[in-house]
Amino acid sequence: MAQQTELDSHGFDTLLADQFELPQITQSLPTQGPEAVIQRLMQAHLVIQQEQKIPVFGMGRLVHISDAAADGRIQLIWVAPCVHPQASVLVLKWATEALTASSGSTARDTVLTSLSDCQVKLRAYGLQGTNTMHFLRAAFEMGVPTRRLTSDIFGFGLACRMRLLNSSITDETSSIGVALVKRKQLTAAVLLQHGIPVPRHETVRDSSGALKAASKLGYPVVVKPDDQEQGRGVFAGLKTPQALEEAFHQTSTISQNILVEKHHDGLDYRLTVFRGQVVKVLLRSPGAVVGDGVHTVDELVTMEQNTVRHRRTMRQRGRMSLELDAEALGLLHERGQSLTTVPSAGEQVVLRRKSNISSGGHQTLVPLDQVHPDNQALAVRACDAVRLDLCGVDLLMPDIAQSWLVTGGVIIELNAQPQIGIDLAPEVYARILNGLGESQWRIPLQLVICESAEQIPSRDDVFALCGASYGLSSALGIWVAGRQVVANPPTNGFEAARTLLLQRDVTSAVCCLTLDEVRRLGLPAPFFERIVMLQGQRFDEPSKSRWDEVREMVREHTGSLVVDALHEGHLGVNSEG
Repeated sequence: MAQQTELDSHGFDTLLADQFELPQITQSLPTQGPEAVIQRLMQAHLVIQQEQKIPVFGMGRLVHISDAAADGRIQLIWVAPCVHPQASVLVLKWATEALTASSGSTARDTVLTSLSDCQVKLRAYGLQGTNTMHFLRAAFEMGVPTRRLTSDIFGFGLACRMRLLNSSITDETSSIGVALVKRKQLTAAVLLQHGIPVPRHETVRDSSGALKAASKLGYPVVVKPDDQEQGRGVFAGLKTPQALEEAFHQTSTISQNILVEKHHDGLDYRLTVFRGQVVKVLLRSPGAVVGDGVHTVDELVTMEQNTVRHRRTMRQRGRMSLELDAEALGLLHERGQSLTTVPSAGEQVVLRRKSNISSGGHQTLVPLDQVHPDNQALAVRACDAVRLDLCGVDLLMPDIAQSWLVTGGVIIELNAQPQIGIDLAPEVYARILNGLGESQWRIPLQLVICESAEQIPSRDDVFALCGASYGLSSALGIWVAGRQVVANPPTNGFEAARTLLLQRDVTSAVCCLTLDEVRRLGLPAPFFERIVMLQGQRFDEPSKSRWDEVREMVREHTGSLVVDALHEGHLGVNSEG
């Protein structure tokens, strides 16, 4: 139940637009009445959780809205996408308070403070990394069923069609390949044996050894941990013993396995390879600001931190990826600059030694037709050498449009769990999913809904109504190819169906749930070819109301809804389409 109240819909919309990247639906939201309230709650529920990498997709659906009662209260039934109920409650509580808050700057500041508190709490429910969120979004847009199996591993598809992903590690990724590329020294050794160019390096144990290695290799050099990823502890372009010792000290705080490597000049490219084909190429640049001839370095950094990209990072991680830390101040000092320097218009002031997005770097998409075939072939060879189906290849060379055989180039790292990135060429996630699932994700699936557990039809009756199926589930048990596959009765029909749809040998299935299980737990899969509602003809008004509610809930999740299929104890058919 909710009470109708006056709300400043424009003020709420403006507040959300200032804080988030809103979907296009914002422009068509109603401005008055209960629909205006529920639509804004739905939008906030979606965008606030998504920003914290909680995989909620779709606005949901308003199933029922009653007329106002004498006290002004109305009844709303909203079918909402939900991953973590606690997270949904946090967001809806904040959005409700924000919608009904009084106007004015003080009230706005209070609302924003409570929003920040809400976002901090939501981080506990968010996914790790970014790939999984983007794969799940692509799956939602493609209509692919998904299932969380562990905190990191998700299933895409149903039963015999299901494929597993852990971020960008697939269920066909070689464990040997993953182990190899976790150690940069091992990766380089294998690539070198395959005739693939890699930088020379030395393993060092202390700063004295690092200085000796740098003297042998020749400055500039790179210091990097042998066993870390995503650029952690990497310091490139070190030109002096002092810079080398400082870098070694910082790297040694996160790893005891340290390499000193010969620095190679060139542009930093990330090539993503999937099943022997390059599917995406990015030019990566280190975090920097660009001068305008007016503002100081300090002011330019503040301006950059206020961009949408950096504000989003701050909300998600609680820290800025680009800031004036010791690394940035050291690079300024090397160039004879300071925080008060005013760079000339167009002058790039580099504040990072590495190009990773996590440290404030920028990426530019390189069209595949502008990547020389020799360079694509080199990346594919590198992935094949370590037996990886999906891999990120970091290639350093002057110009990727020219062959590495002519200009030179080195592969500086391979990544078995590459961050593919959504801002540029987001379609790559769908391409990878389609490759894994061969565009087939579903099985023939039907749902039977009955009044109560006592009225669950027999196996023969279910097959008489729905046709023979390889799998069958209900609160009474789970059967595959006619064999019972669990020792004890399932907790309920919903959990029975979820278990059945994980069996890799199931090619078709019928799931039986009771009316209250659907109302309380929802559907075990997002779509059924056919839903049969065994409601019968004789029931009281409360029962009829429950059936009507469930009918509206499931209508959009099937291509064929059959109701009133039980008459005087006998099965029949009355299709709604």
